Amino acid sequence: MPEDIQVKFYRYLKDLSVQGLESARQFKAFIKSKDADERKSASINMIACKAGAKKILANVTRELCLTFVTPFDREDIQNLAAELYKIPKTIDKAREHLE
Repeated sequence: MPEDIQVKFYRYLKDLSVQGLESARQFKAFIKSKDADERKSASINMIACKAGAKKILANVTRELCLTFVTPFDREDIQNLAAELYKIPKTIDKAREHLE
C-alpha cells in the first residue's frame, strides 16, 4: 500500500480521537460551569465536535471504498472509526439530556 494512503488512514483515526477528546473536555466544562454563557459555548463546541467526527467518519468510509489495499482489513478500520465516532456522539446525547 502506498505510504500516503496509510498515513491518510492514520491521520483520520487520529483526527477522530482528537474530536472525542475535545468533546470530552467540552463536556467537562459544560458540567462544571454554572455560567449559562459558558455552558452554551461548551454545548456549541460539543455539537461541532460531533459534526466534525461525523465528517471524518464519512471520509474514512469513502476512502475505504476507493482504496484497494489497506494495511488492515477494511472492516477493522471501519469498526475502529465508528467506535471513535461514538465518543463525541455519546457525549452530545448526554449534553442533550442535561440541557
